[in-house]
Amino acid sequence: MLIEGIDLRKSYRVGWLKKRVVRVLSRVSLAVSEGETVGIIGGSGSGKTTLGLILTGLIKPEGGRVLFRGRELDGMNVRERKSYRRKVQIIFQHPETAFNPKWKLLRSLSEPYRLYKIPFAEESVLKQIEAVGLGAEHLARYPAQLSGGELQRAAIARVMALDPEFIVLDEPTGMLDAITQAQIIRLFQDLQKDKGVAYLFISHDLELARLFCRRIYRLREGELETLGPEKGV
Repeated sequence: MLIEGIDLRKSYRVGWLKKRVVRVLSRVSLAVSEGETVGIIGGSGSGKTTLGLILTGLIKPEGGRVLFRGRELDGMNVRERKSYRRKVQIIFQHPETAFNPKWKLLRSLSEPYRLYKIPFAEESVLKQIEAVGLGAEHLARYPAQLSGGELQRAAIARVMALDPEFIVLDEPTGMLDAITQAQIIRLFQDLQKDKGVAYLFISHDLELARLFCRRIYRLREGELETLGPEKGV
């Protein structure tokens, strides 16, 4: 198994004057195999993004375990954790958050090479952006000079430079028009076919998940519910 979350639990304290505890994950278990796409749907505040952030190691659960290739995240040494952070990535709904507004795209796309000490050449960046449907002219532009679809393609190129094995797609087409949305989904499918990357696709759109995912779950009241043919999947 590529990545597993076992008995994951997470709560948040909400409210201004009178705090109350809201449990968003209650012993949630999920496993994703190599090259597989698994969908998680649910309403706003259902805990979908929280689950993705836990699997990518960006937040810690209150209980439960995360395993990557059978190795528990909390038991990893420094070298193993650095490899995990490279191989497990996330793409958000708002791609502009991935870029420094003061940097041109070339500088932003070269940053992963520096952080992970990957040999860098501008030709490598050009190859990455061409793979997602952008061109050399985009490298000289600032984020504000790109459309939402172009920014999302650039965010995908930046992540793919790390050669990830698992990507959490957190509503990656939520802010795009229908045509661009279809193009981005097709791009994810092409990258998966070419690279063998696995996805956890987070969405509120069941119909979109049906088109993209092999298995689909609904997250509701802290628990995962398997959606089968009788549920319209």
